[in-house]
Amino acid sequence: MHCPSKRLHASVALALLLSGCAPEPAAAALERLTDRQPAAAHEAVSLRRSLRQALVSGANAQLSFPLERCDWSALWLSLGVRASGGGPQTVEFEVDALRPGQAPTRLLSRSVESATGWSDAQVDLTPFAGEPLELVLRTRSDVAGASALWGNPVLVPRATTRPNVILISIDTLGTKHMGLHGYERDTTPALARFAEQAVVFEQAIAHQPWTLTSHASLFTSTYPDTHGTTLEQAFAGSLPLLPEELARAGYFTAGLVNNPYLNPKFGYERGYDLYDYDFRRQDRSDAEDGRRNRSVEESRERLLALLDAGLPRPFFFFLHLIDVHSDWVELPYESPVPFAQRFVEPGQEPVELSDGGWSATRLMLRANSGESELSPQQVERFAALYDGGVAYVDAALGVLFEELSARGLYDEALIVVLSDHGEEFVEHGRWLHTQGYDECLRVPLLIKLPAARHGGTRVAQQVELIDVLPTLLELLDLPAPAGGEGRSLVPLFSGAELAPRLAFAKGANQTLTPEDVYVARTGEWKLIWHLESGATELYDLAHDPGETRDVAGEEEQRVAALLEALTAHREGAAQVRARNADLDAGRVELSEGDRANLSNLGYVGDDE
Repeated sequence: MHCPSKRLHASVALALLLSGCAPEPAAAALERLTDRQPAAAHEAVSLRRSLRQALVSGANAQLSFPLERCDWSALWLSLGVRASGGGPQTVEFEVDALRPGQAPTRLLSRSVESATGWSDAQVDLTPFAGEPLELVLRTRSDVAGASALWGNPVLVPRATTRPNVILISIDTLGTKHMGLHGYERDTTPALARFAEQAVVFEQAIAHQPWTLTSHASLFTSTYPDTHGTTLEQAFAGSLPLLPEELARAGYFTAGLVNNPYLNPKFGYERGYDLYDYDFRRQDRSDAEDGRRNRSVEESRERLLALLDAGLPRPFFFFLHLIDVHSDWVELPYESPVPFAQRFVEPGQEPVELSDGGWSATRLMLRANSGESELSPQQVERFAALYDGGVAYVDAALGVLFEELSARGLYDEALIVVLSDHGEEFVEHGRWLHTQGYDECLRVPLLIKLPAARHGGTRVAQQVELIDVLPTLLELLDLPAPAGGEGRSLVPLFSGAELAPRLAFAKGANQTLTPEDVYVARTGEWKLIWHLESGATELYDLAHDPGETRDVAGEEEQRVAALLEALTAHREGAAQVRARNADLDAGRVELSEGDRANLSNLGYVGDDE
């Protein structure tokens, strides 16, 4: 029998009485502890840009958790201090095990200062297997008013049959620049090796070239017009998220993200026990060591450190990487030596930033608006810098896979590698990622199954990012939540085909409010519909994959059929939103710092 992790949450009396894998009735547990300790709060607490679901107590308090039978291998938890006033404050954390008729056994003693953020810890419970046990969590401090934080304490089962799941999202990586997908430059050798053990989807389509909405579709299995997430609108509570579904199934859920659009303010922390978000200000005065955000190497080491600290298993780990995204600090797609110069060739004109402090990202924004012009040689250099960034991330992921293997975690893990959108290099007149062409919407999707089952399979049929959630849940033998618009891709793993269907997507303008561009794609044909003007573009992808020749005037019936499908898609989403009023309930208030970070990635307008 699968025995999921149990989260120790506070309610009225902060207690949980466990017997094997099944909790006793809540009323009995609460009654047992109510007379012996005061109530404590349970809330999401963020320290140094890392969020935990925490039990909050005073700095001198005690929490007790009787276990009728200890069938757990460990207690995993994070310790933190929330100061009540100026200056750092310190709290002593202790965990004792009490067995009937015996002296307490000290399992953990640690001093934590408020300025240090969270301190992760694992307590071994194997010596108490099968015994009745009481866990006592105690805090001590000489400073009045400080709050002690017991972050996401989890009792870890002795054995689990579910695989660990790692989902890696490489921001701004399009298949057009991947050697794995036929690009002339060898930018992705590590992912090519990974692909030998994975199922590779040749035509995976993102739903909008924008991190916020694309990841919203990924995690809810709904189209942008359905989930409605914008800069002012967070996830609605009625939309189940992938980490929530996995948490309910007994997974410990952890996220490590590096793009301001994955801010908890938008609801992305929902369902996570641990959510690290590192959004440094995008200017040289604040960037550490001249870099804008946590690098892929820093992210990799953070993930490995958590694993080495005893991250509860089974776990779901979402790792988001931003290194391929255009850079605000110096040149675009900045990567360290030797990657920065790997694909730069003689004749590719250097980029000179103006004395006014324009970064290359802002330079591209100005080119989009017609305020400046970049030469073909500069376009080539920008693409070479981007390719170097892709190679940098690829190499770091190769090391990650090796480290996971060395820890015995790689072979039996379910690992997904994908991206939220690609990047434009004026193939259709613009820079960055705003339009509905394939350089922006066609993204990698690789799924490695435990024991590399079906490894090396390549799937030509068109799929969508909304299909990832139901696919993962079926692979884990879990039901998909109601309301999802994706479908499981599992039949494709063994060579079967799914019924053909349209993929729907949208464009995004430079301020990242929804642009009046809708896309319907069949795998062989693509329609781009400019809603306000009514103009259409149609491309024969089988014979013109670069979308260089608009054949809308030659294929009027095909255009009409795809327009009808797009209209029905929009109307269907509107009906769903009309039936679910709470889809518009999650208002977001962005601070000036939030808007500065987004602007400095090239979004939310320009500083005028």
